Amino acid sequence: MLADDFLSEFEAGDIGTAAASIYIEDQYVPGKRAGSGAGASGANYVEVERCHRFAICRSFAEIKRAREQGENWATDCDGRAEPLGAALNLLRIFDELGLRILGLTHARSNAAGHGGSFAASGSSPEGLTAFGCELVRECERLGVILDLAHINPAGFDDILKISNT
Repeated sequence: MLADDFLSEFEAGDIGTAAASIYIEDQYVPGKRAGSGAGASGANYVEVERCHRFAICRSFAEIKRAREQGENWATDCDGRAEPLGAALNLLRIFDELGLRILGLTHARSNAAGHGGSFAASGSSPEGLTAFGCELVRECERLGVILDLAHINPAGFDDILKISNT
């Protein structure tokens, strides 16, 4: 629970904006990834309804308005590409749910590309997939920020080549 587990720490640290991350456990990949991701996003809305100190914000203007109204803690959804599988149309649904930040990969590979690995063997020499390239372009079109924290070096280079921003 956001309020029970984190609100006092947010207040103590004067944290005004937090991103609620959606992570899909291995047992839900691949068969139940979209439902699991949507369920986690829905849980964020339930949390916001329970505590007047949180608001789902999709833009800086919404964050500013929430803070002016005493909703000092704005949350937006951050997810990994796993819930999308290889279905680009699902990005639009998650965007409507409040997705503002998308990590293309984590430690494992998925339909978008290959994650960075800390193993002695290193990361895959392959970068983004064709779907991953489409996903980057659609994120740019929708204004979804790409989180590149766990992409491998080849994927990072691919993003630099195709990105317009």
